Amino acid sequence: MTRRAPTTRRRSARWRPRGDAVTDEATRSALLRLNPRVLTPPNDWLDAREWTEAGVTPGPDAGDLDPLALKFAAPHDDEWSALAAGAERHGVVLRRGRQGAVEPVLLAGARGAVRALIADLAAAGGGEAAAALAATIEAADRRAFTLDLAGREVPLGATPLVVGVVNVTPDSFSDGGRFLDRDVAVSHGLALTEAGADLIDVGGESTRPSAAPVSEQDELDRVAPVIEGLVTAGAAPVSIDTAKAGVARAAVAAGAVMVNDVTALFGDDRMAETVAALDVPVCVMHMQGTPRTMQRHPRYDDLMGEIVLFLRRSMARGAAAGVPESRFLVDPGIGFGKTVPHNLAILRRLGQVRSLGRPILVGTSRKSFIGAVLGGAGEPRPVAERLLGTAATVAAAVMNGAHIVRVHDAAEMRDVVRLVRAIADETDENGQAHAAPTH
Repeated sequence: MTRRAPTTRRRSARWRPRGDAVTDEATRSALLRLNPRVLTPPNDWLDAREWTEAGVTPGPDAGDLDPLALKFAAPHDDEWSALAAGAERHGVVLRRGRQGAVEPVLLAGARGAVRALIADLAAAGGGEAAAALAATIEAADRRAFTLDLAGREVPLGATPLVVGVVNVTPDSFSDGGRFLDRDVAVSHGLALTEAGADLIDVGGESTRPSAAPVSEQDELDRVAPVIEGLVTAGAAPVSIDTAKAGVARAAVAAGAVMVNDVTALFGDDRMAETVAALDVPVCVMHMQGTPRTMQRHPRYDDLMGEIVLFLRRSMARGAAAGVPESRFLVDPGIGFGKTVPHNLAILRRLGQVRSLGRPILVGTSRKSFIGAVLGGAGEPRPVAERLLGTAATVAAAVMNGAHIVRVHDAAEMRDVVRLVRAIADETDENGQAHAAPTH
């Protein structure tokens, strides 16, 4: 299928793209200090089907009408002065706000004007802040990635990957105890592979609310034989769901090609350097608290801002240990220290996580917020009856930018992913493709 090239955007002559990765420490520090993120979802009115079907080409200044909005922490006084002066000059809206203990700044305007403002900020001596804002815009615009799984390069961006879950635990919320037996677990992983799963995520410690901790040896005894069995039997590539460096190391030795750490490298002091040494991708997830405490009255002043900052800090921790930026995936942590409204807001605002410039993994499958929304008479919908609810959340996640979805029902969610992508990359009655814009 031939894809239509995106509309060319007019760039300020002073704009200098930084590339895919943020490598200098000054920019990393400014990103952590300001925690900027792009709020505006991809705007496609200039690329709308009616324009192209009518053969209408936007005018020479149309690129400047593409709106862009950012939110970030209060800058230094000199940076604020430069921003305020530039905002007035370029017609950009600049406002201070307050959310609990947080004092965010919102900046919005035509994309070209925002770029010019950032260039002016750099010229006025705010180079680090300007670099952070510029890097965030470029990160949020990025759509395509490559996931290196033990030398096999898997593209991310066209059709999201489906990760099938194999819980080798007695107490997981959805299927606790079903796959404790090694042969049963391997058979289940093979069935998920046959159903279309692109990866199999094997975990040996439940992370449901109030779950009891598991020793490293017990976790290893559960997962290592299953991983070896899946690899030997030719299942889809395996990731290890663990917060323990020792388990991650043994799992990769057994054949796993990715680490999925729900504690985002903070749970085990050895994990960051272990992942760096293993040279495998790592998914870092946001969680408020621990599995034992996370659902005790979770609250946020700025939900998406706190999630993005936490993940930035996790990536910085990994980078300091030698993990390349290209190895990170990020997960906003649906259900981990969040209320039902928090989870719904994350799905709706998922595009803000793109400001990190890394592939996004989302796990909603069968979770309690689905049961709460779909329940009746004060009772949640039972876990076994959350398939359609899960499908709705997967569709929302994919439409809003998820590159990977982690699910229990691989065949059904594979269909959801394919259909959502067909809608996003629609074709007209003549077969002409209308891909979602990528700026």
